[in-house]
Amino acid sequence: MNIDVKKNGDFKKNEDSKNEDSKKNELEQYLLDPLSVIIKLAIISKKESGVKVSIDNNILYIQEIGIFQSIVRYYFNSSKNDLNYLYNPIDIACRFFLNKKKYDNIPIDHLFTCALRGLEIIKNTYKNYPLIIICINYYCNIIKNYMEKKNEDLFKKDAISEFYTDELIKKLNNYWSIDKIKLIIEMVEHIYNNDSKINSIKCLEVFMNDVDINTQTIISQN
Repeated sequence: MNIDVKKNGDFKKNEDSKNEDSKKNELEQYLLDPLSVIIKLAIISKKESGVKVSIDNNILYIQEIGIFQSIVRYYFNSSKNDLNYLYNPIDIACRFFLNKKKYDNIPIDHLFTCALRGLEIIKNTYKNYPLIIICINYYCNIIKNYMEKKNEDLFKKDAISEFYTDELIKKLNNYWSIDKIKLIIEMVEHIYNNDSKINSIKCLEVFMNDVDINTQTIISQN
């Protein structure tokens, strides 16, 4: 009888371990490159209200308005809850790329200003969902807090924060050389100053495809 109890106990431990591993693997799929999130929010700033986002395999996708949007969201099992996973990368991006001396000579603030506009577009998409509005307003306040150098501690760790280790953050951020950031800023400014913004946005989105692949590689090897 004691042997059976022991076996049952071991079985339960194994099941608990499997459940924990499964939960960890599921959460890790939602890890994102911090600056990529800011850039994609900047891209959204030039989209129309109704655009949505989804996360799949460490990539933040922008889902355009249209008859296929709901089909794509169903296929990827997307929901408005995906917006929750922007919390950590937004704060990390602000913390590492705003108010740093190494970026004093480039207008990186403009990129984050465009990201704020992108959040406003998403907020308008979900204007009938009060909790989503509160969430997005919080994200906006985090960005403004860093941009205005208020140094208020608005960020509180959540269940996924532990997966953004110092090592992973360093690897993701190191991809963004000064030259790459300058190029992104130039492309964003071109979008805002060019009448043919559709083609310009497509160029930036194509550039981000390569960044997404790099992000997946870094996270999978971490």
